[in-house]
Amino acid sequence: MEHDAPIRVAAPGDAPGLARAHVTSWRMAYRGVLPAAYLARLSVTQLDAWWRQVVVGAARRGDRVHVAGGGEDVTAFSYFGGARGGGARGGEGEIYMLYVHPLATGLGLGSRLMEAALDDLAARGLESCVVGVLEANTRARAFYARWGFAPDGGTRVDRLGGGRHVVLRYRRALSAEAARRR
Repeated sequence: MEHDAPIRVAAPGDAPGLARAHVTSWRMAYRGVLPAAYLARLSVTQLDAWWRQVVVGAARRGDRVHVAGGGEDVTAFSYFGGARGGGARGGEGEIYMLYVHPLATGLGLGSRLMEAALDDLAARGLESCVVGVLEANTRARAFYARWGFAPDGGTRVDRLGGGRHVVLRYRRALSAEAARRR
């Protein structure tokens, strides 16, 4: 897996690689957090179709999908745009997803994707950014903390794999300078 793969905006042809990276990274990130049977049922075929729709509609919605690698070989991805859901403020962006293939973890791809997303959101004139993270996902929480995100007290409960999982909302300020600081 290349650590120096360029970060770029996804194209519809990246959907198969996005789906594979999504399934593989979820199975690793959520092992022991979400039920094994749920993770085993994640479908590359279904997620391929979903990612194709996301990528095609992203520009219309003002969202972005960035990838490292491409086509069948996406090694990491981020999906972000304007904040949505409860607690969203005007002038706020949101990181919807940021995942790295387990074999590429520790190569800096997640940081490069985060920097690109924060730069993009700051360039839009947004003032802050939020991300939802499973309370049990300590690795992701530490990653977001290194990037200046902190819990803001917002929570929700997601139903995943037949269970209820607390999602914490993390927030940070955005500015041209803040997007480059970690």
